[in-house]
Amino acid sequence: MRKVLAIIAAKFVIFIGKLVNKGSSLPGDVAMRIDPNILKKIQIPNLSIAVTGTTGKTSTTQTIAKVFESCGYRVAHNLSGANLIGGVATLLIDSVTLSGKCKKDVLILEVDERYAKIVFQYFKPTYFVVTNLSRDQLARHGHFDVVYEDIKRVISDDMHLILNADDPFVCKLAQDHHGKITYFGIGEHDGVEHEVAMDTLDLAYCPICHSKLVFDYYHYGNLGKYHCPNHDYDRPVCDYEATAIDLENQYFEINGEVKVAIQHDIIYNIYNNLVVYAVSMLCGLPQEKVLDSLRSFNFTVKRFDEFMLDDRKGYILTSKNETPISYNQSLAYVHKDPNLKTVVVGFKRVSGRYELKDLSWLWDVNFELLDNNSIDHVVCVGPYADELAARIYHAGIDQDKFILEPIAENTLKTVKEKTKGTIYATVYFDMAKEMTRLLESEKRS
Repeated sequence: MRKVLAIIAAKFVIFIGKLVNKGSSLPGDVAMRIDPNILKKIQIPNLSIAVTGTTGKTSTTQTIAKVFESCGYRVAHNLSGANLIGGVATLLIDSVTLSGKCKKDVLILEVDERYAKIVFQYFKPTYFVVTNLSRDQLARHGHFDVVYEDIKRVISDDMHLILNADDPFVCKLAQDHHGKITYFGIGEHDGVEHEVAMDTLDLAYCPICHSKLVFDYYHYGNLGKYHCPNHDYDRPVCDYEATAIDLENQYFEINGEVKVAIQHDIIYNIYNNLVVYAVSMLCGLPQEKVLDSLRSFNFTVKRFDEFMLDDRKGYILTSKNETPISYNQSLAYVHKDPNLKTVVVGFKRVSGRYELKDLSWLWDVNFELLDNNSIDHVVCVGPYADELAARIYHAGIDQDKFILEPIAENTLKTVKEKTKGTIYATVYFDMAKEMTRLLESEKRS
């Protein structure tokens, strides 16, 4: 009786949420208050795919869900990004009948890397994807070794692991695992780096002999081809490897055979589509339908968006606060353009989850990638404009090129009246949302 009551209550809250166009963890939290064991009492699909990691969870799960739907599957997926235990409970309860019987064919779940240890108490995924592990949200995670240990302890041999071969931290998860493992990664291409850069801070050590790993090249961060000098721990051979990469024409090949499209000329999108292809093939989906879906897919939650402001082209590069690797990928994209540009940087809150004021992580962001000679202005927006300007000034940008705009609502007006060139907005989610709202208002006026 308690189970049915919990399901009814959660479904009612879900219904109200849909009326006001809001998805959240609240329905799941309500259900778990009524019946703390509700997740053990409801049925989940026989096929389940969980994705975790520092970055790439949302885009990867979105794309996997779209591919399965295009192949005719009924999919349960936490599209809203609610990836803590309450959000997972909401998703699972929404996908069952009042008696707890499952109505879906496949579960595709984005899981917060610190909450896998809780979520997997209730069920074990068929496939478990780990995209990458790096420093992130210091106040919540501490060190990324803590995150690694949290993930490691919930892995069991009945899970089929799908691991990023280019990440030495992720590949440590394969140690002592006696179940199936599939590796994906990116091969060497024209854009790799051979020198240690500021965004290569999370260097790793061999887990066997503890020697410092040697990298033959980097894609970004600590992702690349590496080996132990004693060859105790080398990058594994990939089952699915991206080759023949052509960012300009937005495609790559897998194992030199299958041509795959990517969204925009950004390297991390290769990892996204590579994982999706690997999962799809492992699950037996028809190859052509998968490739067609990857060619036509548009993200619901966009990290990269284009816009026009009068006659100027602009880009919103949504970057994740407290995660240097996210910002560094955005800045690397800006760096590729040698032409005159204006860079907008800003956020309203340091964290979307906690009331934090710590900005020390800004000094791990490689603002040195900004080219002083091609920059018209750097516009620092929001309540932390002063701190952002101080950090970027130390990266070598001339003092007279800074514009401080503490009022986020004035961003477009300031950019229009005081700057020139292509606009690159490297901003956090809250500022990206604000800019999108301002741009839509601009169109209507």
